[in-house]
Amino acid sequence: MNENSSLLPTLPQKIYQYYSRNGITDLLKESVPFLTRRIVDRQKITADDIARQANTHQFWEESKESSFSISEPNNQRLRREFKSYPKKFDPHPGTVYEIKDCDLTGPHAIGLYKGENLISETSGSRISNMFVGSRGEIIIHNTKSRFKIRPDKLNESVFPLICPDPSYYHWMMEYLPKLRLLELYQKETGEEPTLLIESDPRDFVCNTLKAVGYDSTQYTEWDQQETRVEKLIVTTHRPHVFNYETPELSNYNPSVRDFSWLRDRMRSNMPDSDTNSDNIKKAYISRQEASRERMVVNQNQLNEILEKYGFETYKLETLPFKEQLEIFYKADIIMGPHGAGLLNMIFADNPTIIELFPESVIKPHFYFLADMFDFDYTSMVTKSEGNNLIIDPDELDELLNDISD
Repeated sequence: MNENSSLLPTLPQKIYQYYSRNGITDLLKESVPFLTRRIVDRQKITADDIARQANTHQFWEESKESSFSISEPNNQRLRREFKSYPKKFDPHPGTVYEIKDCDLTGPHAIGLYKGENLISETSGSRISNMFVGSRGEIIIHNTKSRFKIRPDKLNESVFPLICPDPSYYHWMMEYLPKLRLLELYQKETGEEPTLLIESDPRDFVCNTLKAVGYDSTQYTEWDQQETRVEKLIVTTHRPHVFNYETPELSNYNPSVRDFSWLRDRMRSNMPDSDTNSDNIKKAYISRQEASRERMVVNQNQLNEILEKYGFETYKLETLPFKEQLEIFYKADIIMGPHGAGLLNMIFADNPTIIELFPESVIKPHFYFLADMFDFDYTSMVTKSEGNNLIIDPDELDELLNDISD
């Protein structure tokens, strides 16, 4: 121990200092989530640790994926904003695990090993956040685990695929590609575990499952009744969490192999076109009817520019998913404000991507994705009103003119 470390306050001293500054009420408010998080952290375990420490479980590991790096953006503003984010990646090999004697509990079917330890991969590495936000649930879990109370309902083999995040982005980037490793398990074992999805599933969950070849007969909705499973099938989880305040602490773990599988599978299942999208060349992805911000304030001025350069405008939230895929598949140039709809660029054939950022929201998700696929990418940072965009028509006209030339 060095001299300075002996001067650091102990935990009881920190508690007393907080009480002295803020009083007993605030101390109690802060202590409950703190203690809950401590309980969760003590009880969580990874499927990887379980499988590698006990011979009763099995795992199948695929070959190692090549490492890769994200290049620096040409836009100087983006270069400054993205400077501290991790840009070198060495993905761990994708692995699928067969863990015996587990329970499933809660609205997101979190796995419990032998009814006690919370399995991290089944919550997308969000166990602490999920349980701290539901203190009653962790108290019930802790009580049951102490008294070794297990559910009566029994299933033979289950693969849960339930995303706790409301975003289309996280479902597509973190969860849907796990089916690739489920198929590895099926190939290796010849077994067909029950594919479990969220109860009352969101439309995009069912639509994207169908697009990768899984219709409603091939999955079951989670009834949220605690269930014991003889074999719990889980896979490597690759979080996609950018830390905007401290970028170097981002928990962002992309896999080009995952994204390529998703791209190839959906493109191979794309039906023959029966829409009017055959002549799509330039697609503008509008957010004017999106439920979240990043709409264009001066839309009329933008419309004049879009018409001048031959862009067709699409509001993805109003279109069937099949038509959304066709739009991106056939587009040469894709432009739009920062938003999850731009993720669908991966279904295009070597497009040019033009991302529009309000200066209040400059995030790296789609620049990184475009760079991984080696797509041409350019961007424009606009003035903002709240988190909405105020387009400079002259600047956009110049940018599009340069691209046309």
